[in-house]
Amino acid sequence: MRTRILLLLAVSLGLTGCFPRQAHYDDDGTPPPKQADVPKVDLTGPVANVPAQRVAAFIAINNPFLAPELIKREAEAIVRHSASEGVPTNLLVALIATESSFDPKAVSPVGARGLGQLMPETAADMGVKDPFDPEENIRGTAKYIAYLGGYWAKHPRKWELALASYLAGMGTVGNQLKAGRDLTNEQATYVRKILQLSTRV
Repeated sequence: MRTRILLLLAVSLGLTGCFPRQAHYDDDGTPPPKQADVPKVDLTGPVANVPAQRVAAFIAINNPFLAPELIKREAEAIVRHSASEGVPTNLLVALIATESSFDPKAVSPVGARGLGQLMPETAADMGVKDPFDPEENIRGTAKYIAYLGGYWAKHPRKWELALASYLAGMGTVGNQLKAGRDLTNEQATYVRKILQLSTRV
């Protein structure tokens, strides 16, 4: 009976989003960086505002299996929603590239869905009804990363911590910093990958 209760509790916690996404982003063979060993990238200059044609070219290079119509649709939505949410365009492009390689039907082993790999609870919070719809998912992803950026707005490492929170949750990252610990190797690797990729958009 006790085992059954514990199992039901675990399932309940998983469904309510209490378990963070578990993913590994250091599969390129490079050793994990030291804590917070991430590049310094200027996300406030002209590179932050990327035209749709350039975004489309980047998408086509990173996922040549996508139909041209889908590439155009994704690129235009990324530019539109990054502007409306105040998120650097190249950051949103790099985030989606890292999460799904621009595959709108992507599903992770833990249930994250679509272009921005939104968990069901997060998608609902961002007003996303169909996470597999590119327009909806990009809007929700932009809205969520903007929310995280706003949460860390007064911190000098705003976007770095926003990205780490996108992966692990604001509470997890906040508790680490309060305890005097920096980003974990997995978090730093994830952030480094996205920031480096953003310089190529």
